[in-house]
Amino acid sequence: MRYFNTAGPCRPDLHYMVPAMERLPEARTLAEQGMYFVVHAPRQTGKTTTLMALAEALTASGKYAALHFSCESGEPAGDDYAAAQEAVLATLRIEAESQLPGPLRPPRAWPKAPKLAMLQTALVAWARKCPRPLVLIFDEIDALRGESFRSVLRQLRTGYARRPKDFPHSVILCGLRDVRDYKAASGGDPSRLGTSSPFNIKVDSLRLGDFSLETLAELYRRHELEAGQPFTKEAVERAFELTQGQPWLVNALAREILEKMRIEAPAAITAEHVEEAYIQGIVNGAGYVDREYGVGRGRIDLLVRWPYKLPSGERKWQREAVELKVWRQGKPDPRKDGLAQLEMYLERMGLDRGHLVIFDRRRHRATAARRPLRPRPACLKPARTPKGLGAKVLLLA
Repeated sequence: MRYFNTAGPCRPDLHYMVPAMERLPEARTLAEQGMYFVVHAPRQTGKTTTLMALAEALTASGKYAALHFSCESGEPAGDDYAAAQEAVLATLRIEAESQLPGPLRPPRAWPKAPKLAMLQTALVAWARKCPRPLVLIFDEIDALRGESFRSVLRQLRTGYARRPKDFPHSVILCGLRDVRDYKAASGGDPSRLGTSSPFNIKVDSLRLGDFSLETLAELYRRHELEAGQPFTKEAVERAFELTQGQPWLVNALAREILEKMRIEAPAAITAEHVEEAYIQGIVNGAGYVDREYGVGRGRIDLLVRWPYKLPSGERKWQREAVELKVWRQGKPDPRKDGLAQLEMYLERMGLDRGHLVIFDRRRHRATAARRPLRPRPACLKPARTPKGLGAKVLLLA
C-alpha cells in the first residue's frame, strides 16, 4: 500500500501524489518550444518530483532526450569552477545512464576543453551525437557558488544561439530563487556577475506554488480510494487552514495521523484528528505527546513531555498539560468547561499550570466558506481555573 511521503522525491508506485506535471503545466510547452527558463520555489514543495516527471514525459514522447540531474555535487568546489564542472558532468553522465536509453546517452568520453569551457564543450558534443533534441534540467543550480556558478551560466548563454543542432534545445534551471536574485547568492556584489544576469536568455521564471484546497482534497482522496478510509470534508478544510497547502506539511500531517496516531481504516479521519496531529507536530520530534480521550465529554487531554539535562548532567522532564476543545457552530463558548476540565487534569498530573487550546470551527459570516481559507491570528491569554490554577488560553481560528 502506498503512503504519504515526507522524504525526497515522490514515486507514483510508492507514494500518494497528485499528477506532478499538472502543478506546472506551462513547463512542458516552454521546453518543447526550445526555451531556456527558470523554475523556483522554497524547499520541500515538490520541485524535483515535478521536474523528474517532466523529463520522463518528454523522453517518453519519442521527440526529445530529456535529463534531470542535480548540481549539488559541485557545491564543495566553491570558486574552483573546473572542479565544479567536472562534478556536474560526472553526475550528468551517471543520471543519463540511468534515465536514457543507449542511443540518447552522452559520448563515452567528454572532449578535452579549456577549464572555462568544459561544460559548453561537453554539451556541444552530446547535442551533435544525440538523434533527438536535448532538454536538460539543472536541479539545485544554486548549490553552485561564486565563480563556479557564474561560469556555468555564462557557458549556457554562450551556447544558446547554436541550439538545437549544436547545443541543448531547452535548459531549465531549478533552485530556491529566480536567477535575478542570484547576484547576492554568488557573493553579495552585483558587479561579480558583470551584467544584469549572465542568464539573460531566459524567457520566463516559473514559481511552483503550494497546493490549493482542491489539490489537497484530491491527494487525501487517493488514500480513501486505496485504503477505504476517508478524510471528512471538515478534516480536509482544517488541514488546509493549518498548512496553507505547503506540500511537505500536507503530507506530514496525514502521515502523523495514519502512522503515529495509528487511526486505522475504516474509521474516518476527522478535523479533531487533524488538530491533534498538528499539536504533535509542534513538539517537532524532540518530545512526546501522551493522549487521553474523554469519549462523550468533548475533550482531549494531552501531556507534552520534553527531556532536558541539569548542569549536573541529571536527566529531567519538562511536562506541560494541554486541554483541547472545539467551539462548534451554534454552541456556547467552551472556555468555562475547558478550564474546569483542565483543572481536573492538572490535579491528576500533579501540575500547577496548563494550557487550554480552543479550535474555533464557527463560520461567522455566510460568505466565509466561499472565501480563501486563511488562518486568523491566534491570541494567547492568561486565565485561571475555578480553583485558581494558572492557565493560558489559545484560540485557534
